[in-house]
Amino acid sequence: MPKRNREDKEYKENKKRRKLAKKIEKYKAKMAELDPQEPEQQSEESNSFNEQTDQVHADEQEVEPVVNSIIIDEEEDMELSSDIVSALGEVIGTQKEYGDDIHPSILKIIENILTEGLTKEQRETINKSALIPGNAKLLDAPKLNTEIIGLINQATRTRDTLMVARQQDLGLAIGTVRNRTLF
Repeated sequence: MPKRNREDKEYKENKKRRKLAKKIEKYKAKMAELDPQEPEQQSEESNSFNEQTDQVHADEQEVEPVVNSIIIDEEEDMELSSDIVSALGEVIGTQKEYGDDIHPSILKIIENILTEGLTKEQRETINKSALIPGNAKLLDAPKLNTEIIGLINQATRTRDTLMVARQQDLGLAIGTVRNRTLF
């Protein structure tokens, strides 16, 4: 697909400006309905708005004056009608529940591991020292049958290898955490 030429870019920018101007007009009309002002103030505001839109159309190359000249009043908390609220349904609890806090020094170590990661040597040391408990053999990742390995394609084999590594890490982590919490 070829790049847009300059005229296409200008047309698109002008279209965006017109759309933004329409939104501003709708917003001002809605605000006028909600908060009726004296007609003198409304006419002054509309005159300044018309001057701003004329400036936009006069100088189509400059985007900054349009953006800087648009000042939207403070957003007011608008009441919704009961029809809209009932149509949307009840508020679903979006607050996620968390458990008890952990010790701050442990938290710093965990945050560092999560953001920076572990070196290869550190991972190997942990994997060698951490063992899956003997009575929880299901935590160990299952191995793929050798008969099936020959029948599947390379992408599926790679995917399976990655899944086995993830499952093995999870099993080691669960087993280690469980062993540490019991003592």
